[in-house]
Amino acid sequence: QQAGLNALNRGEIDRAINHFEKATLIQNQNYRIYQGLVQVNMEKIRSLVGRASQGENVQQDFQSTVAQAIQAAQNATRLYPNEPLVWRTQGALYELIIPFVQGAEQSALTSYKQASVLDPVNPAIYTDAARAVLTYSDRLQFLAGQASESEKEQFEAIRAAALQEVRAQLGRSLELKPDYATAHFLAAQAALRQGNAKSAIESAERAKLSAPFDTGIAFQLGLLHYQNNDLNRAEAEFQRAISLNSDYSNARYFLGLIHDRRGERAKAIEQFEKVAALNPGNDEIPKILVNLRDGRDALRGISPPGPAPERRPGTPVNEEAPR
Repeated sequence: QQAGLNALNRGEIDRAINHFEKATLIQNQNYRIYQGLVQVNMEKIRSLVGRASQGENVQQDFQSTVAQAIQAAQNATRLYPNEPLVWRTQGALYELIIPFVQGAEQSALTSYKQASVLDPVNPAIYTDAARAVLTYSDRLQFLAGQASESEKEQFEAIRAAALQEVRAQLGRSLELKPDYATAHFLAAQAALRQGNAKSAIESAERAKLSAPFDTGIAFQLGLLHYQNNDLNRAEAEFQRAISLNSDYSNARYFLGLIHDRRGERAKAIEQFEKVAALNPGNDEIPKILVNLRDGRDALRGISPPGPAPERRPGTPVNEEAPR
């Protein structure tokens, strides 16, 4: 198991998978080994998706890796069915393949639902479910674009219902942790996908009046203004979030992007240096700082090819809700 983790840390994914497979033969009743096998296979799936985007034919390898990951996840849940983490890991696996495998969204939701049954006061589980459904809604939008006129209406109706489910899951999360940045971030994304940015901003403004010291609402409102390209109002809200919580990394992240877009490179570097200090394990922030110090745009080589930070399925800086 440790050899597998070491290989994974070195980026040797296939070797890591081999180590975990050998470990399952020695300890086939240890759910943690199957958990590790799921996670290394998920890393391989991400790698294969990246290779496919470059035009490489990886279909056979993708299918076998997905099958192996699903088997390992099922073994983990069978061995330790009362541990919410194994259900979250299985949910994350199915969530990862939603864009490519029909029906994966339902398996993801079923897994996250079981995790929430076992750990009902953990707000992160509900944001997991919301993120999965949001990914599914994007797949439906893609399918609608490829469909005939009659089928298009059907896809759009299913997508509308999916976005309502996103909002419902986030509502549960925010009941448990009103200032949870990830939930607010996803709520802003869902609002934009529903085409009601103006309504979302108005709702957030009303929430601000009732809870002026809520950092989560300040962040969500700032993000909505940022997505609406109103940088002045976005800056004011991100600054307000930071004044309420100076360690609010995601607010500092977007504030840094605003400074970068205005050409205020020194101010952008200052924000991202603070984010880096608060989050030493984040891989993206050092790349942004290199770009800024070399006189390039902050997201050069990051977005594109990846999605813009405000369009990702999660916040740029991971802020896992406390259990």
